[in-house]
Amino acid sequence: MHVHKHIQLAHSTCQGTLYPDLCVSTLSSFPDLTSKSLPQIISATLNRTITEVRASSSNCSAIRKKVKKLDPLDKRALEDCAELFDDTVSVLKTAVSDLSPNKSTSQHYNDLQTLLSGAMKISTLALMGSLTVKET
Repeated sequence: MHVHKHIQLAHSTCQGTLYPDLCVSTLSSFPDLTSKSLPQIISATLNRTITEVRASSSNCSAIRKKVKKLDPLDKRALEDCAELFDDTVSVLKTAVSDLSPNKSTSQHYNDLQTLLSGAMKISTLALMGSLTVKET
């Protein structure tokens, strides 16, 4: 019964998100999801996202080091990609710290929405830049 409530909460929380399957799989992996507050769920999700973005940044750096004959434009795109991912981590960390209990719920929502929108745009730019890079 506990597992059913856990999955049910993940599904209901993820309704209306851009990537509901990813959202559900992420939330379902958190222990004791049903006992967490919304700020705790958001914080755990942001921390998981930070881990994934750091891994993507490392991948950009690894590609840059592995591929010896990179076109200067491709090399610059990978450098930009790593830098943009680092910027994303910074924004996400700000979002986590912004979950302080001092702010009103509406202020939390507006601040988080702005920060996360910025993080998504930064990550999208990094991904678009990396699409032009080809291994040679």
